[in-house]
Amino acid sequence: MTKAIAVGITVTDDTGHEYRYGGEDEDRGGMTSISFDMRFGGLPTIKCSAGGVAPIGQVTTLDKKDPRIVWANDKAGRPNTWGGQWRAQAECDEFPHWHKTKTEALERAARRLAIADWHNTKES
Repeated sequence: MTKAIAVGITVTDDTGHEYRYGGEDEDRGGMTSISFDMRFGGLPTIKCSAGGVAPIGQVTTLDKKDPRIVWANDKAGRPNTWGGQWRAQAECDEFPHWHKTKTEALERAARRLAIADWHNTKES
């Protein structure tokens, strides 16, 4: 279950950066897009499914040793188009993600898992 996120609030994604949430991006077929306002500055706007982001400050616990994260140094298995040999996949991921360092792989997987956990917690 994905919680609803209001358009315009400050959110974070698996990179840990802050964005202004712009809602779903119907024009790009569900892909994530980020836009920058060159005139007024401020936070960039991210358009993506609500399940890929959470309000800033809500995702604070990142456990890189969570057993739901599977990682490997998989140089032979990586696609040629990806930048690194460290493969990490959290339980909530549909496919593995590739990174240049083990630290980056574990941090991003832990953040994706924390966002998914936030969406799955019940409102009190």
